[in-house]
Amino acid sequence: MQIILYIILNNLVIYSILPKILRGDLKMRGKKDIPTDKQVEKLAAYGLNNKEIAEVLGYDDSTLKRKFENFLIKGRGELKKRLKRKQIEVAMQGNVSMLIWLGKQYLDQSEKVVETGDYQIMIKRKQVGNPAS
Repeated sequence: MQIILYIILNNLVIYSILPKILRGDLKMRGKKDIPTDKQVEKLAAYGLNNKEIAEVLGYDDSTLKRKFENFLIKGRGELKKRLKRKQIEVAMQGNVSMLIWLGKQYLDQSEKVVETGDYQIMIKRKQVGNPAS
């Protein structure tokens, strides 16, 4: 019974992974199979952190960072570019909150009024009512 269950589960895993391998989305890993730079870059561009990428590719995260640091940076740069593009698109469709946020980020706009210089306050007193004479 355990052997049959193992074979069924093993086949399910193989059949769920096989289409990804055939499409080139996933490569079978052997000891000599090293992930391509583009795989690392693509995973970073999807927003995965170093630990998650290392886990997917079967590396220690410090090894991944040492070997593929430039591609991690490039992938994260692509993610930031896509996010900024989307934020601007949303703002241009009339999202007031996004317009304000982008104004603060890129145009140095702020809600604080900064006053500099010396000010003199003059108080004028006015007599109210009938003065006693």
